[in-house]
Amino acid sequence: MPKLPSGTATAPANPQWHTHQVCSPSTPRPFQALAAMAANRVIGAGNKTPWHMSDDLKWFKSKTTGRHVLMGRKTFESLGRPLPGRYTLVLTRHLQELIDKHPGIFTKLRELRNAHESRQHLERDRQFDMLFHLYMASEHRRLFIPVKSPSGAGLILLRSRDHLIDFCRRFARGRPVFVCGGANIYAQFLPHCSDLFLTQRKKESAGDCSFPPFEEQFDSAGIVKEHPDFIIEHFRHRN
Repeated sequence: MPKLPSGTATAPANPQWHTHQVCSPSTPRPFQALAAMAANRVIGAGNKTPWHMSDDLKWFKSKTTGRHVLMGRKTFESLGRPLPGRYTLVLTRHLQELIDKHPGIFTKLRELRNAHESRQHLERDRQFDMLFHLYMASEHRRLFIPVKSPSGAGLILLRSRDHLIDFCRRFARGRPVFVCGGANIYAQFLPHCSDLFLTQRKKESAGDCSFPPFEEQFDSAGIVKEHPDFIIEHFRHRN
């Protein structure tokens, strides 16, 4: 297999999200990363993926359906909606800006606030009720804002990594949370991922966003899938 070229992520890490460790050396890493990059490490161009590989997307769907997936605001906006059949966790300090830009996605937000103020009963949904009760209990800290999207997918907006860790402890229940981009999120969370599943496209692509260095942190655990246009390789964290 050809050696991966070196490179750096184009987006700088956000220092505010580095104030606390996600996990210590004595605790299990709660995240796994899923990524796709070109032969020259490009992962995006203009906030879009500069290729379409249907077989890779099918594998991604099979891996993440029914799970929690984590992404930054720009990655979420490039998708334009929560991923169907999954709980999409969006980590952003610009929460209100995100809500204002996408009113169609957040149609339930006002209902949630009104229902909380009047103590009205909402239509029962086990997971949705649990998140709503957490929202009520934590409203004075503006900890979580749960939204039931029009597509039926779950969407959780998180203001900080501390909120993310608290959410994972309460609701992920030991199951991995899949980190799905973009470059800044990968750079922050790869040190805290137990596994990396990396789709490596065999051709180069033009773009403005690159996958961050990971080779010194991970060892190859084998090829998951081989395809004429790409391979999917599984890496495990060394420590």
